[in-house]
Amino acid sequence: MAVKVLLSLCCVGACGLAVYLYHILWLVPQRVLAEFRMQGIGGPPPSFPYGNIADMREAVAAAKAARASARRAAAGGGGIGIVHDYRPAVLPYYEKWRKEHAQSASAAAVTAGHQDE
Repeated sequence: MAVKVLLSLCCVGACGLAVYLYHILWLVPQRVLAEFRMQGIGGPPPSFPYGNIADMREAVAAAKAARASARRAAAGGGGIGIVHDYRPAVLPYYEKWRKEHAQSASAAAVTAGHQDE
């Protein structure tokens, strides 16, 4: 009798955990994405469960290659090669996404500005 009750409690707990994880890992992020899209803010589509890690790795590799070629060009041309814009070096995926999706974000900001008037 006690084993059946314990087994039932374990099943209920496992089902509750599954529902909680579904809510946290799937429903909440989808709700946030829907809110961004309603505001006109786009972005690369995330994939479950890793999000945009593949895009980030690709952007980091491209940024490293660009920095290496810039250093080679600066060393060959006698220039120092110092760049004061740190964003592409620190967050290369942000720069890539900003260039790809800046038009929709700026349009959303302009639209939001006109709604306040």
